[in-house]
Amino acid sequence: MTIAFIKNNICVNIVVFKDDTELNDFKVNYMTQSLIEDAIVLPEGFGIGDYYINGIWTKAPIVEIVIGPTIEERLILAEDMINYLLGL
Repeated sequence: MTIAFIKNNICVNIVVFKDDTELNDFKVNYMTQSLIEDAIVLPEGFGIGDYYINGIWTKAPIVEIVIGPTIEERLILAEDMINYLLGL
């Protein structure tokens, strides 16, 4: 069984347990230490970073990472700017 660990309404980790006994042993050891708030069966299509609020799963928003120009591209732009300023 695939189990999601929930902390602050977010799936923070996923673990596969052989059976309920193994899961319950884990819960006794870790949930009592407040390392996680809940350990529940993870439905297909959800994973780490997704939200679990009041028994309802919601996908986390997709964040687009934009990477700026490389050093080589910056050097070309700088050379172009210098050539423009020098009138070349």
